[in-house]
Amino acid sequence: MKLITSNKELRHEFHALMEKYDQWEWLVAWASDVDLLRKFQDQILSGKKTIRFVVGLRFYQTDPRFIERFLNDKRVRYIEQQTGTFHPKMYLFSDKYDSNWAMLVGSGNFTAAAFSKNQEASILITNEDEGDDVIFQNARSFTAEMWKKARVFDKASLESYEENCKKYKINHEETLLNLPLPSLEKPAFSIEEMTWEEYVRKIKEEESQEKIRNRMDVIKTVKELFERGEPFCEFSYEERKYVAGFGQGSGHFGSMRGAGDFMHRISENDLHISEALDAIPLQGDVTQQNYEHFVKLFNEAFRTSARQNQKVGATRLLAMKRPDVFVCLNEENKGLRTAFGLPSSKSVKLEEYWEKVVERIRNSGWWKNPDPKNDEEIIICNARAAFLDSLYCTRH
Repeated sequence: MKLITSNKELRHEFHALMEKYDQWEWLVAWASDVDLLRKFQDQILSGKKTIRFVVGLRFYQTDPRFIERFLNDKRVRYIEQQTGTFHPKMYLFSDKYDSNWAMLVGSGNFTAAAFSKNQEASILITNEDEGDDVIFQNARSFTAEMWKKARVFDKASLESYEENCKKYKINHEETLLNLPLPSLEKPAFSIEEMTWEEYVRKIKEEESQEKIRNRMDVIKTVKELFERGEPFCEFSYEERKYVAGFGQGSGHFGSMRGAGDFMHRISENDLHISEALDAIPLQGDVTQQNYEHFVKLFNEAFRTSARQNQKVGATRLLAMKRPDVFVCLNEENKGLRTAFGLPSSKSVKLEEYWEKVVERIRNSGWWKNPDPKNDEEIIICNARAAFLDSLYCTRH
């Protein structure tokens, strides 16, 4: 760990990190033309680095010329935050294996002033520091969450932004809170409009090969358990924990650690849950009638619970028995609710999940017309609804 307080040292460290690491994930409140920008632009154009750069827009401090340089480039995105201010200054660098990494966190934005004349202070943290794994995972989760909230600028957005910048400079005190931020491009992808090829590519972009394999291992293990033909109540305690998402290594597709009521019902082997899972066929079509029967039986297990809307636990179990049809809705993939136009994950009742989520998935091109090209894609295809979690999970 190292404290950096001089502009010269900051520039030196930044250049070294850009040279050393293959993956860059940066979050800043503002950006402008800096001497590092040419090197950054060269790396963008070369395509040799994996880059995710999120820049804030509040107070119109991000230079329009910076935005123009990367217009329509999906590796540079912008945050439109009407309430409060997007204000991090965090530069995360890592190798392609995530084994070596470094992060600069401090006061400096990606601006000329920050690297030349401002008095800034930054902390350099690396994988050699104490608690490095937790720090890295938290940083990666945060950058992933911000990346999904950010959008790409197009020409119309830039023109609107430039006009508002002029108004702000004339009389910023009066216009600061009244000027609308530009309407940015829609999310880089739409769930329902994606083809199978686009869907698989997005999964591979969002998660490393190792994490995809870990997800596949969960799917394979649970599939083998259900294919034994035993009801859920005859699974061992460890097997029930694994299927339910709080067993060792089972957290992919919706971790249920901390879900007290749900964990308690699984631990005591509530027969209503087993009977509910029996209502969902292991093969063939799953009908709305099958689902409604599941909901009725599942809710009986929580009839006396203070928290009766056990949507997360229910959708976790559904996603495990039929991962080709269901996806778990949880707080770690709450971007999924935005993609489906849902106000909040907590507001969706189990009785509404079929109409608001499952039917939307079934009407998507990638779901209706899968075209797996290899063994890996076949596994994804057989769990293609559950794998939506990989596109939105912030715990990468």
